[in-house]
Amino acid sequence: MTLNTVAFELVPPSADLGREQALEEARKVLRFAKDTGIDGRIGHIMIPGMIEEDDDRPVELKPRLDVLDFWTIIKPELPGLKGLCTQVTAFMDEASLRHRLTDLRDAGFDGIAFVGVPRTMNDGEGSGVAPTDALSMYDQLVPNRGAILIPTRDGEQGRFNFKCNQGATYA
Repeated sequence: MTLNTVAFELVPPSADLGREQALEEARKVLRFAKDTGIDGRIGHIMIPGMIEEDDDRPVELKPRLDVLDFWTIIKPELPGLKGLCTQVTAFMDEASLRHRLTDLRDAGFDGIAFVGVPRTMNDGEGSGVAPTDALSMYDQLVPNRGAILIPTRDGEQGRFNFKCNQGATYA
């Protein structure tokens, strides 16, 4: 399968806002798509996985609904749409990550972008699977494996080439 899509990004709401807020977010997608004339053209909802980071962020990051929980709530409201998401890999061992990826795939995620550590840590830190390793390790499980691309970052072309060589199919 080749990933060729228009995706609409939805950030999971704060966990304390729960199901009703999640449903309202899904309804907004449909409303905005219709209002802008792109209804029927959106193929995927992109859901970034949110993790706790450092305390010095300018805005407090409250706990968010998990990607899988959020998708389970909104999917019935968005008939025909598939999911894309990010998955932090750096804190999960190989078996745990494989189980998580299987759950995401089985829930209707067509693509998963592998991401690493929070900005306060260096690439390669963390006790789990490095995102670049996950690109090749899970190629039989996840057909569309994404990588984060930050075009303005120094040296990004080399990093991106490496990710593509490891098996990234989208960015």
